[in-house]
This record gives sequence, C-alpha cells and structure tokens, in this order.
Amino acid sequence: MISTALRETFEETNIICHRHDVLGNLPALPTVSGYMVTPFIATINPDYIAIPDPNEVDMIFEAPLNHLLNPDNIRQHKFLINGKNHHVYNIPYEGYPIWGATAQMIKLLSDQIWDDNL
Repeated sequence: MISTALRETFEETNIICHRHDVLGNLPALPTVSGYMVTPFIATINPDYIAIPDPNEVDMIFEAPLNHLLNPDNIRQHKFLINGKNHHVYNIPYEGYPIWGATAQMIKLLSDQIWDDNL
C-alpha cells in the first residue's frame, strides 16, 4: 500500500516522497465513490515544486496544519448520492475548497489527534 500511495502522490502532484519519509497511516476509509482508501502521512522536501495532473487534481495550495486539524473548522454536509445519505466534510480555507475524500482524511487525522489528547 505504501508503494501505491507514493506512486499516486508523484503521478498526481509530481511530489517525490520516499518510503523512509512515511510517518504512518490512518485507518482505511470508504469514499462516496465506493473506494476504500488508506491515507498515509509523510514528510516532504520543503522545496518541493508541485505540478498537478489536470486529470486528477483541480488545484494545489498550502494551508496551515493547525487550521486543518482544528475541529471548529471542519464542517459536515449531508448529501443524497445514489439514493443514500452521505456525510461529506468541508474545510474552508481562504476561499479554497477542501472537501470530499481529502477533507474526510483530514477529519480522520484530526479525530485521531484530539481523541489521543483527551
């Protein structure tokens, strides 16, 4: 799974990450589109140059980790998709939309951090 995550990161963003950069992973989570995704957390070179694959990524931007992980910034919306109710997360940041699977992964990390600190 790590190899797949590293390959996908490079293919989608041109960001190079190595196995030794991986800090760990979060539990697998289902997406609205029916995939099971296992998010990995890794460090990257601070001088990276991201080049989004337009077939995979709408845009790339940076947001502070303390904003992303703050539960007060994570909003939940309920949508009816294919006849089923789904909870879709949204984390607004300076006009940038962080939503869907990306927001769901960030919420999962936020929950892990805040639950561990209780």
